[in-house]
Amino acid sequence: MAEPYAVMAASVCAAESDEEAAYLRTSPLQAFANIDTNNRGKLPKPSLEAVADMRYPVRAQVDRMLSCAAVGGPETLAAQIEAVFTRYQPDELMVTGMIHDQTARLRSFEIAAEVMRGLV
Repeated sequence: MAEPYAVMAASVCAAESDEEAAYLRTSPLQAFANIDTNNRGKLPKPSLEAVADMRYPVRAQVDRMLSCAAVGGPETLAAQIEAVFTRYQPDELMVTGMIHDQTARLRSFEIAAEVMRGLV
């Protein structure tokens, strides 16, 4: 390429509301905690209690691993994705999302796609 081209990835967890997205995000939070504690397995079901019970060193590491993320309903997601573009200025953004429920995962990607189309 004639010029540098930056591609980055961000974790996205979108839903109809901020509260629902935060609940769905508990699955990847648990999964990364399990990786950090060498307790690998399938993607856990969402659980607010499991995340609330995470001890500080593990939770801090999970938060660092998932620091480039956008989580929320459509309006919140738009603001967070725009902040990623403003901060890092990538030429391209790939989104990924670990959501336990297949229907919710597909809806999350639909919301993210709608939001990103609105930012272009």
